[in-house]
Amino acid sequence: MQDSVTKIQQPADSKQEIGWAFFSKPYVDRWSFVNGSVNKFNECNDANRGSMKMGVIEFEESGFYFQGFSSNSIIQQIQGTAAIIDTIELPDLLNACIKNSRIPEKLNIQDSTTQELFFEEIKRIKQQIEAGNFSKIVAARKQTWVTDVWDFNVVSDALVHLKKCYPQTFVFIVYTPEIGIWMGASPEQLLTVNESQANVMALAGTLTRDQREWTAKEEEEQQVTHDFIGDVLAKFGLLATETIRRELQLQNVRHLLREWRFPFDFSDTYRLVKALHPTPAVSGYPQRNSVQWLEANESFNRKLYAGWLGYLDKDRETVDFYVALRCGELFQNAITGYAGCGINTGSDVEVEWTETEYKLSMLVDVVFAHIKQKP
Repeated sequence: MQDSVTKIQQPADSKQEIGWAFFSKPYVDRWSFVNGSVNKFNECNDANRGSMKMGVIEFEESGFYFQGFSSNSIIQQIQGTAAIIDTIELPDLLNACIKNSRIPEKLNIQDSTTQELFFEEIKRIKQQIEAGNFSKIVAARKQTWVTDVWDFNVVSDALVHLKKCYPQTFVFIVYTPEIGIWMGASPEQLLTVNESQANVMALAGTLTRDQREWTAKEEEEQQVTHDFIGDVLAKFGLLATETIRRELQLQNVRHLLREWRFPFDFSDTYRLVKALHPTPAVSGYPQRNSVQWLEANESFNRKLYAGWLGYLDKDRETVDFYVALRCGELFQNAITGYAGCGINTGSDVEVEWTETEYKLSMLVDVVFAHIKQKP
């Protein structure tokens, strides 16, 4: 990464999209900034060529990459080498980026998953599990909070506050004209690579501050995700070692965590990401069948939530890809947060609802500490 702040780019022509992203890795005090053209990638035939780059993706350029949860989501890249900035530089640079961006208005402000709808989805998921079709499916919901038309100058304050509250997470804010502004603090690595050594995280199983002891329900959630990742790595012939199971504490919730570590060829990044995403931690098991079930039955489009995002440095052959969790969309007049929970035979609907409440609060409590909520 370079050490001087790059200028904010403007499109060379009206058809070229420009995006930007600010991010800070876990336990790193400084921020990184990428600002550049938005490229889109897809493995599709010539009939769907459009403006997308075709063929097997090799991640040939440095940039901030992201992909939504859906099975038909394309990979997008904000092209550019990241500049490293100090926290004191963040407000002016972020504010300038926001002022040059098209921030949408939230037209449907009653855009939240009701408790009744959420409970009904969990009921149908458990029926599928009892029928032997799945061992786990991750249910999700979204919540929209209406605000006054707020001053985007406070976004940098909220971002810094997120970093202070959750130093063990990947804190980010990303914008393209297509996805709008997304902001979050994710605790879950999808894939990190540094000096030819890779790390993949199995983060699954959650207790809230109201719960004391781990049960078979959470242990099964963790095991399903752990075993899935192990199987994927074995199919790639990767000689991986696993860490012992431990807890990750995030104020109001704690998670079960294990990691896989292994030597890795950077050129295989795309193929491994494609095989891993989305892991059972955010989809279910069997993986592809659970994604298909959710796309057919979930009441909303997850968009970037439970997808993945992060920075890839082609020159240094480093990767920092995280699952897009504890995140939400920012609008001129609202914020929409997203959260999910793993459902298996041991799930209780009231407990799962409470878990998603705590997960939603991780982002919105910080944001609303800096903006005014409309009564």
